[in-house]
Amino acid sequence: MFPRARDPDVFPPTVSRWSVTIPEDADPAQMVAGVALPAALARATAKRKIQFFAGRLCALRAMERSAPASPVGAVLQDADGAPVWPAGLVGSISHDEGFATAAVASSDAARGIGVDIEPVMSREIAAEIAQIVAGEAETWRVAEAAGLDAAEALTLVFSMKESLFKALFPASRRHFDYLDCEVVRLDPGKRRFVLRFSPAFAAVFGAAEFAGRYELADGAARTGVLVARRNAP
Repeated sequence: MFPRARDPDVFPPTVSRWSVTIPEDADPAQMVAGVALPAALARATAKRKIQFFAGRLCALRAMERSAPASPVGAVLQDADGAPVWPAGLVGSISHDEGFATAAVASSDAARGIGVDIEPVMSREIAAEIAQIVAGEAETWRVAEAAGLDAAEALTLVFSMKESLFKALFPASRRHFDYLDCEVVRLDPGKRRFVLRFSPAFAAVFGAAEFAGRYELADGAARTGVLVARRNAP
């Protein structure tokens, strides 16, 4: 139902990944083996159900690759709608209309992991949400460093912060706003970035800076943040 796709190149080899293409004619009635639709999505649109199935299929395959000799369980949802991973694993799922991906790592090596896929925003949408996502200087810094226009740069910053949230929230259960952290370094050659929190959030998360990787491919920003047991940008 979901053809295998290239995995975003945003994690080190120690992270198990699986990605699929979501066909335009995908049918949510064709259930994915081992994936049950949660009650909260019973009345969701067909598109939303398809994206859920695709994401959970990626999660199952990533877990199988991570521990091929061990049986894997279903990835359920918690009260916040976040994935609940089996003991011993941390992971993350993301999707857009035509693509889904999941990344999994051992909880012995990582405190958290976040992956995010964001189609590049239109100029109109970027202008509408710019002030809640990033400071003007921050967006310009990313645009200038990576040779991007404003909409591409804002999409990339948005995705970076989404990945960071996914990596930190499951363990901390602490929310933060987009403006609570800032992209302070970007290396286009290595496709690396560093996000810095204010001192108050640094105390909560045990570090002021967190590093990640990114790519721009197929009209989308793809980012990943792996929070190691000893996080070092």
